[in-house]
Amino acid sequence: ELAKAYAEVEEKIRERTAELSAEIANRKRTEQTLQESEARYKRITLGLTDYQYVVRIESGMAVETTHNPASLAVTGYTPEEFARDPNLWIRMVAPEHQDLVRQSIRQILAGQETPPVEHRIIRKDGTMRWVSDTAILNKDPQGKLLSYEGVIKDITERKEAEEIIRAKEAAEVANRAKSAFLASMSHEIRTPMNAIMGFNELVLQSELTPEQRKFLGIVQARSKDLLTLIDDILDLSKIEADRMELGQDSFS
Repeated sequence: ELAKAYAEVEEKIRERTAELSAEIANRKRTEQTLQESEARYKRITLGLTDYQYVVRIESGMAVETTHNPASLAVTGYTPEEFARDPNLWIRMVAPEHQDLVRQSIRQILAGQETPPVEHRIIRKDGTMRWVSDTAILNKDPQGKLLSYEGVIKDITERKEAEEIIRAKEAAEVANRAKSAFLASMSHEIRTPMNAIMGFNELVLQSELTPEQRKFLGIVQARSKDLLTLIDDILDLSKIEADRMELGQDSFS
């Protein structure tokens, strides 16, 4: 009887040991799955370029603001940091845009729909980023503002691209103005130069002393050099204005 009881106890121990081993294996698999999910969520969050927040309103005043975890990717601040510091949201706005943001908030608290506000923020690490803040108002059936939801979207890349486009357009305008000026200046100089050269050519055909003829010859040569320079300037202005034309000529 004692041996039989001992065997039964051993069997129960083996069964319980197997059950515990299975439970431990399941727990380890669950923990591993949870760690993988957390790592995947962290990677997704870090790759976000926008996040949401909710502002609860009472008696026309903001009484609570909740930021979702993606705020860390955009601003560098966690939702907990925003919760601990009620003024963090406005302090991170670049000084030159704070009035713009405050005006938008005043309109929202007054129950007015507002267009998205684009402004710069100072991230926790000190870097500057452009964001777009879009607010959606939630009202009761009587039109009373209960809360509003906002979406902060990082638009830095778009703003940088727009700045490049504006700089390119400004450079093109400046180049066109320069080309127009060069063309006008060249024509204004060529007209009197042709008159000077023509008059100089007439004088060279008259009776002159050797020294006078020498001096007038120098004037004529330098005038031709100046006209060549003017032609080169005109050609350059035509090239920059995309009006250059190729002529046909024969070569011997």
